[in-house]
Amino acid sequence: EGNFALRSADITASQMSILTLAYQVYSPDSVSFLIKSATLEGNGLINFIMDGQEKGSWSGEFDWTRVSYPVTTGKHTLIWMFIKFAESDDLEDCAWIDLITLPQVQTTTGWAGFDQDICDVPEIQLSGMATNYNSVLWSTQGSGSFDDPQVLNAVYSPSNDDISNGHFTLTLTVEGAGGTTVTDDQTLTILKSPEAAEILWTQDTVYTVLTTSSALTGGTAVYATDYNWTLSPETAGNITSNGQSATIGWNTLYSGEATIGYQGLNMCEAGITTEKTVFVTNATSISELNDFKKLVIYPNPTQGSFYLSLELKEASAIQLTLLDGVGRNVWHQSITETASLQMQCQPGKLPPGIYQLIIVTEQQRLVRKVVVK
Repeated sequence: EGNFALRSADITASQMSILTLAYQVYSPDSVSFLIKSATLEGNGLINFIMDGQEKGSWSGEFDWTRVSYPVTTGKHTLIWMFIKFAESDDLEDCAWIDLITLPQVQTTTGWAGFDQDICDVPEIQLSGMATNYNSVLWSTQGSGSFDDPQVLNAVYSPSNDDISNGHFTLTLTVEGAGGTTVTDDQTLTILKSPEAAEILWTQDTVYTVLTTSSALTGGTAVYATDYNWTLSPETAGNITSNGQSATIGWNTLYSGEATIGYQGLNMCEAGITTEKTVFVTNATSISELNDFKKLVIYPNPTQGSFYLSLELKEASAIQLTLLDGVGRNVWHQSITETASLQMQCQPGKLPPGIYQLIIVTEQQRLVRKVVVK
């Protein structure tokens, strides 16, 4: 106490020092403060007056003392008064007040709610909040209706125009006890069905002898907040996903077509599914691919280029692809329809390693190992 106390003015005998405070009280409470006096009994007097009525009176010399008085709701005038009647030789002839504690100030507030995305529903439950108010009123910049616009938890029914526009703003107006008006807006956006998005993966054939898993990425679907991936049939493998990314663990015993599905989601509904079909094969030998009558690769191992000689039971277009050890395409050749092929394959200068030659006809697929020294 006393570090930042208010001291009475430097006055002479028969003068007074006054502090006046007008204050609005919003609910029954109390006013308290500390007082201290340095005057002889009868030489000075401290008075505390509330709304013209004396509530306390003190005289003489005493140290810090806390006093408290109840106050009712409404406007009040508080007066602290020090009167000096005579001078003292040994004392300061003054008074101090400190740590005045007043009832909490109550302000009018209003909150319509967070801006948010909503589904296309016939009714929306509102949850406004307000403090120290006499009345509330909801209004809309759209053309819908309220069940009761004069309550905080009103229900709003969007109009067809609201839904067509895709968003609308609701306003909460709060009138305070002292005539103060506060407004707050809440904008609601109606979520539409997520649009279709691409599967950003160009591979059409999966050779499980080369890889047992594939990492996928999907494009962004407008209006989507999450994504769903699927793989069918289930016997082709399993798929795990995290948003726009997914990983497929292929079943190495499966051979045939597999369909990957990708769709955007939001809290209201699932969007259009994009599908991509790939061919999955575990072929490793001619015994599994009896469309071939003859297949020879030489020299193997090779310094880079090699010869390919093959004969088919039926004429077919042929696709030749050479993959490196991590599955990257390092050479490709398309052959028009033929039943017999003898050609020199020239993939260019290749680092030493083990490569896979993928031979695809209209009926069969075959994988052969090529070693580059």
